[in-house]
Amino acid sequence: MRERAAATARPCACAPPLRSPAARPLTPPTSPLSKDFLPVMSLSHNADGPQLNLAGRLDAQNAAELRGVLARHAADTPGDLSLDLSGVSFMDSSALAALVGALKDRRREGRALRLSAASLSVRELLSLTMLDRVFALPPDGAAR
Repeated sequence: MRERAAATARPCACAPPLRSPAARPLTPPTSPLSKDFLPVMSLSHNADGPQLNLAGRLDAQNAAELRGVLARHAADTPGDLSLDLSGVSFMDSSALAALVGALKDRRREGRALRLSAASLSVRELLSLTMLDRVFALPPDGAAR
């Protein structure tokens, strides 16, 4: 009896019609919060040398761009590079891999890549992956 009821069941009339994934528009969100999804990268200079300031979301969609920016700065700036990640609201494994790759490249050249600051979400990610020890992230609130 249950089999027959399941065979004759109809979807709720109030449910929207199903659409294939190909039919979904691939436009970015247009809400006021969508600015948070775009990374912001700027270079400044402090007493310790060049500092790259990153803000927004760092994820698979912009990890290649992040790799390129880090590689360009490695080629264009002598010495060590400091990263300020205090404005980063989200970081995934793709962006983390870009940072690790840049760290390895800098070390190969005898230079350093330091994190001068990081947001709470980035600190948690670095702690969970134990990369906070590799990057020697200063305690929260302390800058290098």
